[in-house]
Amino acid sequence: MTRSSFSLTAQQQAIVEHATGPALVVAVAGAGKTTAMVHRIARLVRTGVFPARQILATSFNRDASEQIRTALRRWPACKDVHVRTLHSLGYSIIKTAVEEEELPPFTRKGGLDTSGRRTLFAALDLARQSHVAYAPQLARLDYDEFLTYVGACKANLLYADLRGQALPRTARKLARQAKAPPGASWQLDFYRLYERVRIEKQWLTFDDMLLTAWEVLHRRPDLLAAVQRRYRCVLVDEYQDVNLVQAELLDMLVRPHGNFMAIGDDDQTIYTWRGASPDFFLGFAKRYGARTFYMTENFRGRAGQLVLANEVIRHNRRRHPKRLELTRGFGGAVTLTLHGSAQEQAYALASDLAGLRRAGIPFRDMAVLVRVYAQTPPVEEALSAAGIPYRLVGEPPFYQGGDTRKAVEDDRDGVTITTIFRAKGMEWPVVCVPDCNDGLLPLAKAQHPDEERRLFYVALTRAREQLRLYGVQGKPLSPFLLQANYADNLNAVRNMGEALARDPDQWTPGDYVAVGVNAKRLGLTSYIAAYWPASSARRGRVAEAVLAFYALLRARRLQRRLQIGREDVRFWQGIAGAPLRPPPLERPDVENALRQLR
Repeated sequence: MTRSSFSLTAQQQAIVEHATGPALVVAVAGAGKTTAMVHRIARLVRTGVFPARQILATSFNRDASEQIRTALRRWPACKDVHVRTLHSLGYSIIKTAVEEEELPPFTRKGGLDTSGRRTLFAALDLARQSHVAYAPQLARLDYDEFLTYVGACKANLLYADLRGQALPRTARKLARQAKAPPGASWQLDFYRLYERVRIEKQWLTFDDMLLTAWEVLHRRPDLLAAVQRRYRCVLVDEYQDVNLVQAELLDMLVRPHGNFMAIGDDDQTIYTWRGASPDFFLGFAKRYGARTFYMTENFRGRAGQLVLANEVIRHNRRRHPKRLELTRGFGGAVTLTLHGSAQEQAYALASDLAGLRRAGIPFRDMAVLVRVYAQTPPVEEALSAAGIPYRLVGEPPFYQGGDTRKAVEDDRDGVTITTIFRAKGMEWPVVCVPDCNDGLLPLAKAQHPDEERRLFYVALTRAREQLRLYGVQGKPLSPFLLQANYADNLNAVRNMGEALARDPDQWTPGDYVAVGVNAKRLGLTSYIAAYWPASSARRGRVAEAVLAFYALLRARRLQRRLQIGREDVRFWQGIAGAPLRPPPLERPDVENALRQLR
């Protein structure tokens, strides 16, 4: 533990050293939050703050939980730490209640209906047999849409028949009667029938694992107390994705001790359609009186990706103010190309991927991220025509014939095609995002523009080296790109990278602006201070050149116009390692360029 802690950043180390009490960790994409989380657990165990068996580390999906479990294996003393998903936690509470005959045998073999479809089909059969008044509407029912409605209701403690639940008083304070979706009042009636069938059949869906566990803990104070004693320290990853039932279940667990660390990024809250809300993350510090830590250093992307992502997401008002901070420099690339049609776009994308493969990049290091699966057929067609193997994650491939199926199923060196939702938490050296047009990014029917912007932000932060954006000519470009002033900002990033690669003796007038002005505007000064791999001598020469440029701006009374202040002078003096005050820059070409600003 002691030796490995030397590899932690100062931001990570501060989190690791937090001992007890509530804490909120605001961690940007690619910040290494799992590393900080497992090192903190190891320190808590090593220093005896908590026994391993009393620590609960939880997340929202199996992959994230397995990542935590795998990372903890380096510390044998942590083998008894409870690492599980929230649904697994809920199921364990239900299982205890079933064993004590407090609940029907939901946990028996065949009792799980995780997707809810078995319950849905049984409810449909009963509705038809009963000749319900809304039978004509059932014939046109969108199954996924209805199950999403049910899931969102249960996530937010909205009951189909609240009066019939006989909930304890403590639970009734939070539970509410569900309402029908707009324009579909009959769906509330069908929700009631769906629940009646589920309870009669003694089936448990994925959504019920948390709701029923929450009910059990309200009905069984003794069981609640036992669970609270079992978990005296709770860490929750991806807390930005919690919904009401999850937030309240966790609150019940930590209420006696308050040893609760929530880790996440409000800029990546993308599941409001299934009940999640950024309010729980944004309000956590106030609710618990928590200490707040920030992890802003991104160890994934390059300058272009991070600047573009920052410029996109800053237009969301309700968020923790923060920036992705660069650590990996100016390599890589961000491109945007427009094409005559969706088909031309797809074939251009396939051609680009084939070219990257010829350059030595394996197909498995490439991903195509779509907003909806309806975008994939032209992409699949183009990849198949180019002989490029791929795998479509989450849906059956559109092209299922012979060679394509073999390429999709058998070839491990294949391009990944998936939705932005499924890509969250993942990364690839090369990421392609087609259809960067209004109507898909954001989606035309989307009701929450802030969530659509967060979704685009997630897509922009998946790439390690190359981010390739595509669009269709004749359709409006994504407003997220236009609001971010993407062309000017990406050009400014490129100019700054080129200027830093040159000796100041060779700088053009634009290079002085690129480094002296745009480094701060683009949010890249932290990179220069901490991660720019230049020698001390070179750093000193660049700093002296910038300070001479600042002196010229003062002499020409232009420093305010370019928003250069004393803190900027102090920053570059710090880079130089000395309080340099060089005379004003003497460059006629720079003087001429500055005259144009007057």
